[in-house]
Amino acid sequence: MGKSLHIQGLKGTKFSQQLRGVNLEQVLIVAIDAAKLHQKALICNYFGDILAKPFFFSVNQSGMQTLYHAIEQAVASTGAVRLFLGIEATGHYYEDIVREMAKQGYLVQILNAYTTFEERASALNWCKTDDLDLVAIAHALKSNKATEFRLAEGLQRQLHVLTRARRSEIRKRSTLRMEI
Repeated sequence: MGKSLHIQGLKGTKFSQQLRGVNLEQVLIVAIDAAKLHQKALICNYFGDILAKPFFFSVNQSGMQTLYHAIEQAVASTGAVRLFLGIEATGHYYEDIVREMAKQGYLVQILNAYTTFEERASALNWCKTDDLDLVAIAHALKSNKATEFRLAEGLQRQLHVLTRARRSEIRKRSTLRMEI
């Protein structure tokens, strides 16, 4: 079984260490649903009590300030000592949010889109709405189902950007060839 003495291995050990000895009323969960145009967030405590109803924000300076302000208000009103933030990996839309929040000192955990789907399915709810996704993301964070994945930086990030741009240009070229 390895060296870890937790059923979830090292990941479970880290998670339990963050929660051990903490009043769970002072643990906040921030679920973020990234999209092309309209990002949405939900803030709740560990028990699922909603502290900030789902709200929209933009990935620009004022939108991110709205998100930070909502988080700071929730932390102040509950005296929170632990904060779990999570976002579903959707295309590349989530990357800017994660990077901007990292600049402010927040650690955002990344969830696989399939995890969100499974959380909705476990509740016997196969509808897909932003609010249901936020609830699924929050539940997945509470259950420690986020990945240890980190975003690419430096040369690796530049390679990702160039690869996306190349793919786009190839699609355009193929379309033109088909039209000709």
